Amino acid sequence: DVVIPAGSVEDWSGNPAHGFNFTFTTGDSTAPHCLSVHSSLVSIASNFVVTMLWADTWGQHADDPSKLAPGMSGTYYLRNKDDILDTVSVPANDKSRVFVAGLNVTIKFPAQDLRKDATYELRWPDAILKDDYNNPVFGWKHPDNTHCATTNLNAMPQPSPPKPSRCTKIPRHVAAKYKAISGNCGA
Repeated sequence: DVVIPAGSVEDWSGNPAHGFNFTFTTGDSTAPHCLSVHSSLVSIASNFVVTMLWADTWGQHADDPSKLAPGMSGTYYLRNKDDILDTVSVPANDKSRVFVAGLNVTIKFPAQDLRKDATYELRWPDAILKDDYNNPVFGWKHPDNTHCATTNLNAMPQPSPPKPSRCTKIPRHVAAKYKAISGNCGA
């Protein structure tokens, strides 16, 4: 707030001016938008880790990016694309499963609650996060977040590549990676 008391400013003739009060804000009024969503799953016994990458609007905060923080309470959830009743959720205030750092948000969903062959989409409500100017972020339905809300997240652990045997014919660069012996297989 800026307050200029009555009489503190005079015109050329010495007449006092009326008082002035006004308020203004600095910073921005635009929250970051979701840029991308990635996931990883090592095994069904571990967590299904979903990472959201957020970004400021182009040209905004080029030298000092926004920082996100938990906003109002809410729930992050994964929805099965083929069965909308199949959801797995994590409360936003669960600090053992939700981590916010700068413009990155990592959510650890319990993998045992996911269907093995299903494809999920991430969902979140408005104001689940806010930026350092206290602007609430938009939820998954907002047009700026369409890309993140439609990213397919597969609930299938990535298989480890098979270890080649002595007689597996494989490219030299792969054999070197696994220290395979590429000898004569009796052929």
